[in-house]
Amino acid sequence: MSLTTNKNKYHKLKTEIMLEKTGTVLEKFQSVEVGEPRKSDMHQHSFVGTIIAVLEARGTVIVEDQCCQPFEVDADNVTVND
Repeated sequence: MSLTTNKNKYHKLKTEIMLEKTGTVLEKFQSVEVGEPRKSDMHQHSFVGTIIAVLEARGTVIVEDQCCQPFEVDADNVTVND
């Protein structure tokens, strides 16, 4: 789902989430690759971006793409760039 609200709204949220299957920790400000979109996603293709918020209760992260547009994506559809 696409988010058009101010990203400062997320500054008080938890800063990390651990993926149960892989044990990977996703943290705010990490560079990540978002996989191909799923049926409910608003993005149209995979992309590289930066995590700007972690929504642990929902199991999602907010990833800002290179055009500064934020997208909420499932945490398990994100891969950390080395």
